[in-house]
Amino acid sequence: MEIHDGSSGLVGNNKKYSILFFLMKVLRELLLEDRSFHKLLVIAVHAVFLEFGFVQFDSFSGAQVDRFHLSDEWPTTPFTLSFTYTMPEILKNRNNCVYVFGSLIGIDGVLIRFQKVCNSVYVFGSLIGSGSGSYWVQLNPERFGPMIRMLNDTKGLVAKEEVLELWKIVKDEIVLPLAIDLCANAGLPAPPSFMQLPSEIQMKILRLLPGVDIAMVGCVCKELRDLANDDELWKQKVFDEFTVEFLLDQTSSIISFG
Repeated sequence: MEIHDGSSGLVGNNKKYSILFFLMKVLRELLLEDRSFHKLLVIAVHAVFLEFGFVQFDSFSGAQVDRFHLSDEWPTTPFTLSFTYTMPEILKNRNNCVYVFGSLIGIDGVLIRFQKVCNSVYVFGSLIGSGSGSYWVQLNPERFGPMIRMLNDTKGLVAKEEVLELWKIVKDEIVLPLAIDLCANAGLPAPPSFMQLPSEIQMKILRLLPGVDIAMVGCVCKELRDLANDDELWKQKVFDEFTVEFLLDQTSSIISFG
């Protein structure tokens, strides 16, 4: 999803700026006077789901929820909030769903729960009907809240690194795994990911990484370890990062003493 925010030169050309402007837009639409850190954190997580392609829906009626709503009186005591999301394609195919005791049964979706425990907010996510807590992350409102607030107040990119880190944590640990599970459960094509790319494309991407990053990629799983252990890849990395650097140092020394 592209967000046009009066800075078209940045949005679309740079994914990082696109994410920041998207979050700024969502914050402007949803925030009024209450800008508590907990509310900012919940809205930021909601924005990650929207940007990835999810839509919020009412699990009872099956209708899409067009406006995210949080209570005007934000709780100061430990709280639990729940929201349901799904993919637009799933909502379009509701013919096989049935009502049981007033609730619509049969829509594949995900349940997201926010739970405040001490100074942290835990975000739990699972497929609807499969139990809670399949995926979860622990977020610190005191760390990320001020950065989100600063982004909203300045309408700039002052706090971009912290906000982008939050975005990556939520996307990698909650949103992407749930999207993969949901698509598999609903019979939809899996969301684009590195693991689905042809091996030759994966190798081209790895060739662009520094050697230390390739080593880290190889620690993720067996498939990536096999990919990252390619002899030709490491021969090229050694030449690029060591041989060329050594030759440059030698050339520089010769010039200095010449």
